[in-house]
Amino acid sequence: MFKQKNNFSVFFILATVFIAAIFLSSCATTKPNGYFKNLKSDTTLSQIDFNKFEQKITAGDILAIKATSLSSVEDALFNAGGGESTTFAAGQSEGGFLVAEDGSIFLHRLGRVQAAGLSRKELAAKLSRALEPAYMKDVLVTVNFLNHKITVMGAVSKPQVLPLLDEKISVIDALVSSGDIMENGNYKNIMIIREQQDGKLVKHLNLEDKAILTSPWFYLQAGDVLYVQPDYQREINEQKQAKLKGNFALIVSVASFALLILDRIFR
Repeated sequence: MFKQKNNFSVFFILATVFIAAIFLSSCATTKPNGYFKNLKSDTTLSQIDFNKFEQKITAGDILAIKATSLSSVEDALFNAGGGESTTFAAGQSEGGFLVAEDGSIFLHRLGRVQAAGLSRKELAAKLSRALEPAYMKDVLVTVNFLNHKITVMGAVSKPQVLPLLDEKISVIDALVSSGDIMENGNYKNIMIIREQQDGKLVKHLNLEDKAILTSPWFYLQAGDVLYVQPDYQREINEQKQAKLKGNFALIVSVASFALLILDRIFR
């Protein structure tokens, strides 16, 4: 009789451990996150008009304007800047030209030049035409924004303020530059907050959907805030699973200990 009880106890312990293993492994299964989940095979997406994403220069902008020519003396004088400087996140600062309220900038040799309403490329071409051949020979002018930036925050590895030297940066580039989305990030609810003249515009994006690749919101603009919302439901489910695992493990431990005590008593 005692032998039968002992066999039953061993069988019960083994069965409990087996059931616990199945339970814990099933609880650990979670659906992975990822980009463009519905992009199943090779495909061609409709062409995006990239030109419409070019940022126009406005009053208050600070521009980095560099001229390179065969005259190093003229280059140095022209590139001296307008006295405005911007400090980047890495601690580096760079002098630039401030766009006045009337939309103009003041440059060596050229005096007041209207810049507002032009893109970087348009202003660079305009300055090249004005400088050559009267002042410089074989001149090359480049224009970049110094005070444009975007903010990346939320469930990313490295929240930060990114300088936006060009007209635009894609959502993907901004996220990768910030260490990408963390495990608790919600790929289906990426928020972009954009400043407009009449207020703030908020757009919600789903990075699991390939439609983002052809969306006009795929490229961020100066001043945008990119917020990756945490997946609260995922966190709640994980907390519940952890609690269930802990409770079940405690029950198994107590039951196993009790059976061992009973086995010792009736042996």
